[in-house]
Amino acid sequence: DTVNNSLLQTEQGMQLVMDPHVAQHMITEIARMIETHPEIAGQPVLLTSPSIRRHVRKLTERFIPQLQIVSHNELSIDANITSVGTVEVSYAS
Repeated sequence: DTVNNSLLQTEQGMQLVMDPHVAQHMITEIARMIETHPEIAGQPVLLTSPSIRRHVRKLTERFIPQLQIVSHNELSIDANITSVGTVEVSYAS
């Protein structure tokens, strides 16, 4: 919701206009989740909604380049998914 609520329609299309502190907190929480689960550290995947996938990728690629961002609609029916946790941002922008 935090990412979705931080999207703004501009002449160039949808832009992420997230508060820098909120963005840093989100990146830190994603990194912490990866660090606390060594079984996924080699190829971590973050599952998002289709509407925010591109924006989350742009936000995280510089800080966590190994993180793969996948939206729900990119998964095949027979995909074997195991969740190790949920990344939450506890305050809104």
